[in-house]
Amino acid sequence: NQEFADAEAKLTWYNRRLYLKTKDGSKIDCNAVVDDLIEGIRMGLIERKRNVPHLKTFATSGNGDFKSGDLLEFEVTVRNTGDRAGKESVLLYSSDLVASVIPDVKRLRQFTRIDLEPGESETVRLSFPADELAFVGRDGKWRLEKGEFRIACGGLSVMLNCTETKVWETPNI
Repeated sequence: NQEFADAEAKLTWYNRRLYLKTKDGSKIDCNAVVDDLIEGIRMGLIERKRNVPHLKTFATSGNGDFKSGDLLEFEVTVRNTGDRAGKESVLLYSSDLVASVIPDVKRLRQFTRIDLEPGESETVRLSFPADELAFVGRDGKWRLEKGEFRIACGGLSVMLNCTETKVWETPNI
C-alpha cells in the first residue's frame, strides 16, 4: 500500500485513536485495521504466530510438599513452533499464597536463556533452595511459613505446600 510506504515510522495515539503519521504530515487512521485484526484473532480466522519458543510442559520433582533445607527442582520443556530460529528467556517465579505479611506478589527465582531451531524442543532444569522463599516478618526475622506457594514459568504453574514454619534467629539466612 503506497500510503504506508510513504509513512514515517511513527505511530501516534491521539484522542483515543491510533494514527500513522506520513511524511507530508497527514494522518492515517489505523484503528479499523487493528479492530479487524483483533476480531480475526478472536474469531479464530487469523492465527497468532510467534517465532519464539513456548512452554510445552512444566513439572516439579516430588509430591509438592517441602520444608526448610529442601532443594526445589523444576523441569520445563520449551518448543519452538515457529519457522525461524528463536531465543527464549525461561523465567521461574514464585508467589506465596498464604503469609502473615504480604510479600511481593511474584518474585523471580531462577532464569536461563536458550536458543532453539525451528521445531526443536529443549528441557530446561531450574532449581533453588526452599529457604529462598523466606521473607522478613513483622518481627524483623526471616521466616519460611507453612502454606501454599505457586511456582510459575510462562503461563504454566505448579502448586507447592510448605509443611512447617521456620524462623531464623540470625539477621540474614
